[in-house]
Amino acid sequence: MNGRLMAALAPALAAALLLAGCTQPLPQRSPVGEVADYEAVYKLDPEGHTLSAEVTARWAPAELDTFFFLLHRDLQVAEAGTERGAHGELLALAEGKSIPIRMRPHLPDTSWFDDGGHLALYALPVASTADTVALRFSYTGVIHDEVEVPEFSRWEIADETTGLIDERGAFLVPGTGYYPALPGAYHLSRFTTTIEHPDEWEALVEGNLLAREPGRARFDSAHPLDGSYLVAGPYVLSTREDSSFTVAMYHYGNDEQLAERYLDASANYLADYEELIGPYPFERFSVVENWFPTGYGMASYTLLGSQVLRLPFIIYTSLGHEVCHNWWGNGVLVDYERGNWCEGLTTYQADYRFKLERSAGEAKQYRLDLLRDYSDYVIRGDEQDFPLREFTSRTTAGTRTIGYGKAMMVFHMIERRIGTEEFESALRDLYYERRFRLTGWRHFFERFAEAEGTDLDWYERQWIDDDGAPMFEVANELVHHAGDGSGYLLEFDLRQVQDARPFRLDVPIRLHFASDSTAEHVLRDVNGETYHARVPAGARPVRFDVDPDFHVFRALDPAEAPPTLSGFYAADEPVVVLPTGGTQAMRDAYREFAEALFRRTDARYVREDSLELFDPGERSLLRFGNEHGARRVLETPEADGLSVRNSALALAWASRSADDPTVVNMQVWAASPHALDQLPRKLPHYGKYSYLAFSAGENVAKGQWPVTQSPLIVELPD
Repeated sequence: MNGRLMAALAPALAAALLLAGCTQPLPQRSPVGEVADYEAVYKLDPEGHTLSAEVTARWAPAELDTFFFLLHRDLQVAEAGTERGAHGELLALAEGKSIPIRMRPHLPDTSWFDDGGHLALYALPVASTADTVALRFSYTGVIHDEVEVPEFSRWEIADETTGLIDERGAFLVPGTGYYPALPGAYHLSRFTTTIEHPDEWEALVEGNLLAREPGRARFDSAHPLDGSYLVAGPYVLSTREDSSFTVAMYHYGNDEQLAERYLDASANYLADYEELIGPYPFERFSVVENWFPTGYGMASYTLLGSQVLRLPFIIYTSLGHEVCHNWWGNGVLVDYERGNWCEGLTTYQADYRFKLERSAGEAKQYRLDLLRDYSDYVIRGDEQDFPLREFTSRTTAGTRTIGYGKAMMVFHMIERRIGTEEFESALRDLYYERRFRLTGWRHFFERFAEAEGTDLDWYERQWIDDDGAPMFEVANELVHHAGDGSGYLLEFDLRQVQDARPFRLDVPIRLHFASDSTAEHVLRDVNGETYHARVPAGARPVRFDVDPDFHVFRALDPAEAPPTLSGFYAADEPVVVLPTGGTQAMRDAYREFAEALFRRTDARYVREDSLELFDPGERSLLRFGNEHGARRVLETPEADGLSVRNSALALAWASRSADDPTVVNMQVWAASPHALDQLPRKLPHYGKYSYLAFSAGENVAKGQWPVTQSPLIVELPD
């Protein structure tokens, strides 16, 4: 996730974290005009929830006679005008949804504005013939939007707010409207910011720390940014100086060892990415603890919730992702009108690379998980597919699957096509060329095409401008002696059976021989609904696999991957089958579990003894209390040593419908009612697994069912 992306005029505000891959809402228009300069003094009053501000903003106007700007509607403007006083009376046009439709054609683009209900739109007539105009603002007011669980996703992942100031801390983002911003189009800006706060607090925004004393801090962004994010609270500041940068942690002082671990890890990530991509674009990097759940990555710092910080895997996963965003998204800026590429690239050079460095098997599993998510949530789920060009931010599991997963696979496929050395060199060159400049997909493909020496417009069109994905089917396979006597020739038809147009692809093939050896081959530039493949082999192959390691972004056949809980989570209006057997206490506990799991989505409830009279159609089922199925879970290697006699034990597992293999059902079994207590909150975080075991609310086993057959694994006759 990338906090710099949650810019001033985003339709939704402060959206939340998905562990090991998260994002925030994004601006909806590209900037116009020159870079603006803000010089501001903000005074925070936690007890009164109040912000007082003195702001000077300088723009390079284009025949500007009226300046439209947005501000939080609860901020009372005491002064607004030019430094030279050549301006008219400030007009408060409207708040939130009340901007008259008839006015909108005459205003900067406000098509996004219906979602900005906490903002107010102002107009300030100005008379300026200078190259730049300097506007001064003075205002004060209450900003206190309580933190709430977001509504955008069935499976909750964090909390959100449009901004607040209270005794616990301050959280102000561009979308808060805490500084004057242009509506419709977001501008790149440089910020010089002074923050006045209680003496026992620390505060920060992006960029370089110019001065710090009790009750006051001053920062300079130094470079153009797409918004400024202000965070403050009762922090203890720990720092470490490196030869080229400073790492810092703003924390609540109750775990010095945790602070040391984050300082060590941050310094290591910065050095790692400097070697991979280029020089770190800022002087400081800070990890900031937050009292409510967040996972945001702003320019030069990341804001992580207290509970998130203490999850043992975050240092090794999400922290590296947020650090990487300082190169991709905060260093090289995203031109959102042409598509958000940075989540996919950051995922590729952080999350995926961490897996690849551990083992090829973990990297393969990561790719499989991405393809399965696409098949579960988009192909067979209730979410709409869309082109990567239209991706701005993650708001649902489906948008995450496309904007993070598909985009990551686009970079992976192009690296395999042009070569790793050429790929990494192209990215380094682009980084040096495009730092602090708005950048779109086109700039990447120009670099990749230069590295390969061929035109890649077709690649950009099919993967960025079009939606969909290929789906493979094999037919008419045969093996015979090669005509020149050099060995054997495998021939088969590779069909693309998706509804969309055929893709042009490089498809890996693995040949298996009677000696248990294998050989790798790549079908280059596969195209058309049916491609007749001819693969030479020195010995007679006994089997061949099509894309066995999931290097191609594609829709999976259900038999290629095990059923997982994400397949159930993706279902539209699942059916809850309430048990009629067992004790009343267990029946009540199972129903309470289902109601907690589905409290933010629709589900149909049916009694088990009435199920024969109910036709679920293509809907997934949630069933309870199957002890035979529970024993199957306990027979897996991961569950060794667990027993149904453990009263704190609860199990969940996925299975495919016997009538339709694209439908995934879930079953839950518990040894006692109290074993289910924490399950509704924890299960959604384990979607990639086929089966799970929890004891007293702690996960003690997890795994995936084995894949026994796949239509893309073809046995060849003797």
